[in-house]
Amino acid sequence: MDAKKLIADRINNYLNVAIGSVTGVFAGSAWSTVRAFLRDPEYYASRGGAWYSGIITSGIVTAVVIAGIGIARKKVNEKFAAAEAAISGNGNAADVKSAVEGGNAAEGANASEASKSADAKAEGK
Repeated sequence: MDAKKLIADRINNYLNVAIGSVTGVFAGSAWSTVRAFLRDPEYYASRGGAWYSGIITSGIVTAVVIAGIGIARKKVNEKFAAAEAAISGNGNAADVKSAVEGGNAAEGANASEASKSADAKAEGK
């Protein structure tokens, strides 16, 4: 297996664990708040405001953190795909990145051929 693929897989696994951990902490905190409310509703009534406002706030924060981790995963996967294509000789990283984003590998290969012919013309061949 390629070293870059191993590194990308390891980072992806760590980010998956981070998503699971953040989700688990949110679920445990929400469950704890619900149990505390069911045990002593007078305490939450004396505080004023909704007893579930803490759950909503932590849910929003959890969603933002998970979205950030998801963006990081996407960037790692894009970077790995570009590095993989550059190593295998399918073209330069920009062509492969545009092909990955466009969803069509044939377009990336055509762009690669066009860039090679443009390079040949620039060299005077």
